[in-house]
Amino acid sequence: MLGHRVLEIGCGTGQATMPLAKRGYAITAVELGAEMAAVAHRKLADFPDVEITVSAFEDWPLLREPFDSVFAATAFH
Repeated sequence: MLGHRVLEIGCGTGQATMPLAKRGYAITAVELGAEMAAVAHRKLADFPDVEITVSAFEDWPLLREPFDSVFAATAFH
């Protein structure tokens, strides 16, 4: 769904992020671990609409633009 904005909480290495990026979603991912975020950033470098931010979700400043979907695939296991 082109133009669909997704917020991912705890993207880890980007395993669940990749299929969404391949579908053309614009993804903002918030990841607590800098090393895991770096792996995700490398894996998703070919997708300009994917932004990965290193932060605790609770500390991350929520963007003004609304998201169409919010998910956490493995952040709370």
